[in-house]
Amino acid sequence: MSSLPSVGDGQNNLLKKIVENTFSISNSTSGFNIPEYNSIYVTYYGITNNIYQIFYKLDGATVFTLQLDYVGGVPTTNDANLQSIYPI
Repeated sequence: MSSLPSVGDGQNNLLKKIVENTFSISNSTSGFNIPEYNSIYVTYYGITNNIYQIFYKLDGATVFTLQLDYVGGVPTTNDANLQSIYPI
């Protein structure tokens, strides 16, 4: 698994935790498998700091995608409460 920087703002740390926790879930018997990747690309809901999708890429090609949903639907303000993370 690629390592993400641990320094920077809280957003980078949150992303690092999501990726690490997702990797743990993906290795459990009831989870999903994330294929080999060497980079990630992240999109956000509008201009908020709420992550919309995480694209796992291998040599530029998307090999796996996760989507994050928040309580109350599409967030319009920062720091929305996370409801679910699932592969698409």
